Formats: sequence, structure tokens, C-alpha cells
Amino acid sequence: MDIKKEYERWLAKATADADVAAELKTLDDAKIEDAFYRDLAFGTGGLRGVIGAGTNRMNIYTVAKASQGLADYLKKNFAEPSVAIGYDSRIKSDVFAKVAAGVFAANGVKVNIWLVLMPVPTVSFATRYLHTSAGVMVTASHNPSKYNGYKVYAAHHAGVPGRHQGVRRQKGRQTAGLCAGSGWPAEIRRAQVPAGRQLLHRGTPLRHRAEAQDLYFN
Repeated sequence: MDIKKEYERWLAKATADADVAAELKTLDDAKIEDAFYRDLAFGTGGLRGVIGAGTNRMNIYTVAKASQGLADYLKKNFAEPSVAIGYDSRIKSDVFAKVAAGVFAANGVKVNIWLVLMPVPTVSFATRYLHTSAGVMVTASHNPSKYNGYKVYAAHHAGVPGRHQGVRRQKGRQTAGLCAGSGWPAEIRRAQVPAGRQLLHRGTPLRHRAEAQDLYFN
């Protein structure tokens, strides 16, 4: 990756989030390199990173990119793909959850998203209880406050290929979860996000518009 070129591309086109746009203008060479030297890695269970501007940070663009990759996978493996989305009280958790919901809805994935912030285990439970194809929890768990994350859960009942499914036991309960070390396929790409698809918000259809240029830029 040409770090300087990628930074300049973001500086010109990453305008949907005012905080990101403002931060980009303040970065010196060292900070530019740290923010853009790699794409934020999707590891065991999901993404985690410092909130901020750049490909190596948690922001609406990296969240949208990961959501598009998961949407591609769900559409490929499920006849009627669906997802449960939750978020905690961390900085921008609600924003990232809504961005993810918009990308899924634009791809025809049925979305169930919490009305308010909820504890992490609620998404594990909902993934099974609602029989969704996957669950997404926006949280950085135990990491410092400057971090946020994007945790993905697979539904063990739903026929996901074996290497992508698993059930964890937490305090004596079975909860749907992604097996440690299994990982999700790297089907992450830029995509067009059409406007006006249906978004399920706790079972109630709402209109949701996501403009392609806001989350993906060439």
C-alpha cells in the first residue's frame, strides 16, 4: 500500500464522519504511517482497534467494509440471511452499529438491532433465540476506552460450514459463538450500497438510506 497516496485519498473523500475528516487534517507523518500502514486485521472473533481515522483504525469505513464482507458470506451461505446487532456504551458504538445495520439492510440481510445499548451476552442469546445467521456486537471488551471493536458470532444451528460454527459455554449456559481460531472468510470488499432498503429495527420495518459515496469511495 502506498501510505501517502491512501492518506490523500481519505483526506479528499472520507467526508461522511466529521470527526474522521477533522482528524485527518491534523496527522503528521508518523501518525499517518501508523494509521495507514495496514488494514485493520479481522482476527479471531472480529475487529478491535483504536477509534480514529485510517485503514488501521475503528471508524465507519472499516466497520462498513467488514459488514460488507460478512454480508457477502451470509448471502452465499444462507437462503434468507439475517443478523442480530447490539452495541455497548463505548465511544461511537451506536454509530458503528447503525452503519453495520445499513450495510446489511442494503444487501438484503434481515436486521434485528437493539433500540438501546445492551450487554454483550444479549447478542449471543439473540443469535440463537431469533435463529439469525450471525450476530454482531460492537464492543472492545476489556480494552482501554480509546478502543472499539466489532465482534461476530456464528449461529451453530443454522448450517454454517463446520469450520465457521461453534458453541461456547459461559457460566453454565450455552451461547452461540465463533470457535476460537476458526475465523471468518476474508470476503471483504468495497461495494455499492443502494438507498432505501428495508431495515428491521427490533422487528419493525423502517426506512433506512445508506448512500454509497458516504461509506465507500474510489
